[in-house]
Amino acid sequence: FDWREIETRHIGGLAGIILDMLVQYPGIPRKSLWTHIVKQYFMLYLESEYREVVQRLVNEKKITFISKTGRLNDDCQLFIAQAQPPKGVSYLIEPT
Repeated sequence: FDWREIETRHIGGLAGIILDMLVQYPGIPRKSLWTHIVKQYFMLYLESEYREVVQRLVNEKKITFISKTGRLNDDCQLFIAQAQPPKGVSYLIEPT
């Protein structure tokens, strides 16, 4: 029995949360952003939903990322698409 298959989940607000946090913390690594979302919105979203929404926002060109591997992963730095720093410049600003 998998409750995720029958549970109707509403993740529409998650994209807005991600975008708002990226305005505040440009360059935050994907894993760190997830940690802050969990702390602020405990039990509201699943990590798989978070990853799905991040991928969708990248596909929609609303956010972009910088990664040493060129792949979207936990260590990549996320940015609002128009706020990405110039190539080769890496900013790492993590919320305290």
